[in-house]
Amino acid sequence: MNETARRWTFGPHLHGNGTATFRWFAPAVEHAELCVGSAALEECHPLTREPDGWFSATISAQPGLRYAFRSVKPQMPEGISFYPDPASRYQPDGVHGASMLVDERSTIPVLLERTRPWAEYVICELHIGTFTPEGTYLSAISRLDHLRDTGITAIELMPVAQAPGQRNWGYDGVYHYAPNATYGTPGDLRTFVSEAHRRGIAVILDVVYNHFGPDGNYIRHYAPEFFSNHHQTPWGDAIAFAVPDIRKFFAENGLYWIDVFGFDALRLDAVHTIYDDEGPSFFVELRDTIRNAVERPIYLTIEDEFKQRTRFPEYAARWENDFHHAIHTILTGEKDGMYEVVTDVGSHTAFAAVLARGVVTPDMPWPNPLKLRPVLQMSPLDTINEDDTPLGFFISFVQNHDQIGNRAYGERLTALAEPAAVEAALAIVMLAPMTPMFFMGDEWGTGTPFPYFVDVHPELAEIVKIGRSRDFSTFSHWPTDVSRVPDPSDPETFRAAILPWEELETPAAQARLSFVRHLLDLRRRFLTPWASMLRPRNAHATRVGRTGINVVWEDSERRLHLVSNLAPSELPLSGSPHETALIRSLPGIPLFRTTPLLSVDEALPPWYVGWSIEQRHSTM
Repeated sequence: MNETARRWTFGPHLHGNGTATFRWFAPAVEHAELCVGSAALEECHPLTREPDGWFSATISAQPGLRYAFRSVKPQMPEGISFYPDPASRYQPDGVHGASMLVDERSTIPVLLERTRPWAEYVICELHIGTFTPEGTYLSAISRLDHLRDTGITAIELMPVAQAPGQRNWGYDGVYHYAPNATYGTPGDLRTFVSEAHRRGIAVILDVVYNHFGPDGNYIRHYAPEFFSNHHQTPWGDAIAFAVPDIRKFFAENGLYWIDVFGFDALRLDAVHTIYDDEGPSFFVELRDTIRNAVERPIYLTIEDEFKQRTRFPEYAARWENDFHHAIHTILTGEKDGMYEVVTDVGSHTAFAAVLARGVVTPDMPWPNPLKLRPVLQMSPLDTINEDDTPLGFFISFVQNHDQIGNRAYGERLTALAEPAAVEAALAIVMLAPMTPMFFMGDEWGTGTPFPYFVDVHPELAEIVKIGRSRDFSTFSHWPTDVSRVPDPSDPETFRAAILPWEELETPAAQARLSFVRHLLDLRRRFLTPWASMLRPRNAHATRVGRTGINVVWEDSERRLHLVSNLAPSELPLSGSPHETALIRSLPGIPLFRTTPLLSVDEALPPWYVGWSIEQRHSTM
């Protein structure tokens, strides 16, 4: 079978004879119709009721046809004329409009000429709507050469599933199979992925399987089985993964993005709020659904506050918030909210542990940063030993969309820390054995904020505004006068987040970009793929004085050595011969230094980072 013509359980299937089959999972409905035509949906056809809550009809149809479902019995709630297809492939009029039939066979995505091993991934996370002034899939293509030339080998798109309104982070998606029409057509997204591949750049998609967004979510009216009666998430009812058809909806969704659009990897958002404890493992089913249908390697990555390794067999990587929280407290001095555990351990001690092990401790979750939300009822923590985990499993970063956008004003580190401190952090991210990730604009040090923005109906907008003030009120950076906080629903809040590419012409931006390109070139030539395969059991970290960190990673062939002073003042070394000897004995080739090191007899300079690499046997 032609993979682009794969028959999916959910959603329409376009046949080659001018007909299409439409299927609707609606267990709460007794009699239903399929309505088609223009946006008015003037022509209706009866749907045949099938076992297990399904309805279907096959009619004459061509790509571009608008369609939706109508419940004849029971009657639909007042104010609702029809239900869009929950597995719609395209919602040109948004979450409340009719669905559109599209031809998934019209073009086949261009794949990478050579599949990139995970060890080569250097990731740039980006939001399509703010990545360029136009905010479209096609306009983003014009910046792909910049990312490639910087040394970025993979793009991670924030969620593009259809969400409400014209401005959204993407985590309120309602139609999980439909690329957001604000950014362009499904064909435009396929073109963007193909153009990235032509430049050797892999593409990761962020998918949200822990909830449906509230605006435009009609599913509870006709399929309440989608939602759990036992679990809640901070965003509403959890998904009922114990139901086989629901597991299939999401497992096939992961395959759909890979199969139809050519994505190379998925990032699963907040998997600690996905509950599959009442049935077979959803995460295994997702992995096997993709593996059984696609011959090329596909990487699955996760965000998991609870570090439950055994739930995710053979998954490639995990966002490591420990890394961010530890370095953030060092750079900014902020020690409340999500940073409290770091404060308890000690920022530099925590960061040394993260560098050596990937995590502070393998069985200690960070506290829920949104403390005033209901406490999640989690299963017991997975205490798997991380010692044998390749360090490339841990995705490290000094910023991402969450850590910037969940601040009151969406400030970046450029507004919170001095340039030397930020460059020290970047030098560690780019040359450490973990998988490095940037947020768009990091590579040139943009000062553009990334505040939280949405576009929903006024009642929900007010709830969002009040909720954010409540959830983040315990953070020292959240002002007591909430009127100063940008309104997420104000279009100006969204416009403030658009990347100003003209900044690249400034000397400061050019200097930072050259700095980043140099470091990524060093990573490519000397560390990839060897460093990311190093394991915590072969790493050793020690503190040097109050603010210094000394870390060694090694195997039988090479040794990578980091010495740093992460502080705005010199680090005295006199009176500590052992520490001074450690610094002096950096073995092998000096790989990189943020500051010339003339002498270590007395002190390390402020924000000093020194890397060296020793080749024990073969030549470099």
